[in-house]
Amino acid sequence: MRLRGRLVLTVVIISAVLLAVLLLVERTTENRALRLTLEEVALTHMQQGGRERCEASPSDWSAGRLRRPPRPPPDHLDGPPPGAPPPPPVGPDGLPEPPPGRRGGAERLFGEVQLFAYDAQGVSANPLAPSLPPGEDELQRVELDGQEVVQVRVYMPWTEGPCAQVLARRALPGSPPPGPRGRRPPPPDRMPSPWVLIALSLGVTGGAVFLAMGPLVRRLHRLTTRVRSLARADYLGEVAEPGNDEVAELSRAFDAAAREIRSGLEQQEQRERALREFLENTTHDVNIPLTVLMGHLAALRERLERGEPPERERLGSAIDEAHHIGALIHNLTLVARLDAGTARLTRSRVDLNEVVRRCAARIRPVAKEAQVALESATPEAPTWVDADVTLVEQAVGNLLSNAVRHNLPGRHAALILDVVGERFELRVLDDGPGIPPEELSSVMERHARGNAARTRNPSGRGLGLSITAQVAQAHGWDFRLGASEEGGVEAVLGGPMSPH
Repeated sequence: MRLRGRLVLTVVIISAVLLAVLLLVERTTENRALRLTLEEVALTHMQQGGRERCEASPSDWSAGRLRRPPRPPPDHLDGPPPGAPPPPPVGPDGLPEPPPGRRGGAERLFGEVQLFAYDAQGVSANPLAPSLPPGEDELQRVELDGQEVVQVRVYMPWTEGPCAQVLARRALPGSPPPGPRGRRPPPPDRMPSPWVLIALSLGVTGGAVFLAMGPLVRRLHRLTTRVRSLARADYLGEVAEPGNDEVAELSRAFDAAAREIRSGLEQQEQRERALREFLENTTHDVNIPLTVLMGHLAALRERLERGEPPERERLGSAIDEAHHIGALIHNLTLVARLDAGTARLTRSRVDLNEVVRRCAARIRPVAKEAQVALESATPEAPTWVDADVTLVEQAVGNLLSNAVRHNLPGRHAALILDVVGERFELRVLDDGPGIPPEELSSVMERHARGNAARTRNPSGRGLGLSITAQVAQAHGWDFRLGASEEGGVEAVLGGPMSPH
């Protein structure tokens, strides 16, 4: 169902419920007023002499006449029609006065009220009296001789005698006697049926809502068309709707969502482009040392087949290339895990002294082949931290590998672990050519390398420093890079120690 139809239906349902409640309240109020009026008339009449007359002749006593209240003449008549009898005189209560001699009690106050008397058991001595209603507070509506009549059972203050209870009746206004063939044509002064009023009110309300919702529905339709066009155009553009109402706010929300989607698409495109470049470069970088390694192994096999001993230098180069390929693949795997968010920390109690010894032992053969002197130092007491030992060893190994691979033959590299208070400080430094100050702020970015490093080792991927920075961030540690006192590079990794 469309919005306009839903609103019209909602208004119709609400209006119907409200009108039903109003009719129920009106009917309840009318019944209560009629009941109180009839009770007052009955009590007043019986207390002003009606009891004595009733008890004197209970077999034929009744008071008043059941007759329809008068109606005002039609609007097109200025007076009674010619030849009609003059209207009865009207009393101070606005009702016609009864004939002379019968101006007492109910007849004087309400000429259309009729009373019948009953004893305490509800039995009337008058054979013409009708049956009593079931309860005192219940108002009955009955049809008598084509008239709608209300009646109520009234208990008198006295409880004995033939007049202990009274049935009070009154004909309702607007209920004429039957017309021809039993039909009751509505008089000119009768109000329309409540159902006609309900139908008219619902029709007017629904039509007003239908017309009022036209501009809103058109704006929503226009907004829907613009949003679909925006989606087909990869969210390039806007669907701005002028104004300050809810439709305008909705259009601005669509524009904000489109900007977010467009930004996400651009970021995804950048990641895909970087991934393609990364795979292309990685394939190239792995192929170079792999080709060199295969050449060394082929030459060694030829010497062995000729019965010659292997060349020590060529064997060392093959081992170096194998180490390089393993480190490169390990770094690539770790980068993929960090980028995907799957490199969750598996924390445990780790002794950094042992990490330093293992990393130094692992890199020492590489340093020997590169003719770089590698030294390491640790405190005498264990240095305990809460960390992921695999990630920490990879980060420290990357720093130490950089210090060796990007150094010059005959130079030095060192891995030093210090304890300052409750914090540790792990430093990796060398006396190589170092990194120019203008490049220090960018070398920790992914795939970034200094110019000197590119010259000495063109197959590097520039991942080591980026991985170390991410590992430090994941552990909540500090990582900084700067120039060492010996003129090379100093990388410092620091953080809190775990409590004993």
